[in-house]
Amino acid sequence: SQAAARPPPSGLPYGQQQPNGQKKAVKRVAAGEMWEDSTLADWPDNDFRLFVGNLGNDASDALLSGAFSKYPSFQRARVVRDKRTNKPKGYGFVSFAEPWDMTKAMREMDNKYVGSRPVKLKKSTWADRNVNSAKQSQWEYHKVKFVKPTETAYDSTTKRYKRTGADRPTLR
Repeated sequence: SQAAARPPPSGLPYGQQQPNGQKKAVKRVAAGEMWEDSTLADWPDNDFRLFVGNLGNDASDALLSGAFSKYPSFQRARVVRDKRTNKPKGYGFVSFAEPWDMTKAMREMDNKYVGSRPVKLKKSTWADRNVNSAKQSQWEYHKVKFVKPTETAYDSTTKRYKRTGADRPTLR
């Protein structure tokens, strides 16, 4: 409650603002599909986010916020819910302004009870699904070429051919 009313650090706006003041949907890509995600517009732009797994059916945004609001740079918490039934899907996200608070929370809160279950924490990979970062990683993937060493020599002790160069393919 008190942490949710706190303004964002360093004057960053929540979500991406368009010139007319409306929040802009973020383009996302996963499993070969691309879509606009308007739910990300409510989150801070440059935050450090944790994935919170193994949440029970009693989980709520207020419960998750209460568990993580003890960290000074806590910004926002959200439990993901099923659109049709409005039941929690069993996971959520917590946002921090500072990376050391995120890592401290990960160390201290992993396997601690939030509600009726012990939660599993991981660093969120939400930014990897944005269109720009997906295009960048795809470009990096195609840029890498594997070069196998071609020289081999017969080893009389093991009675096998072995590579004389590196044991594994090298990146070039």
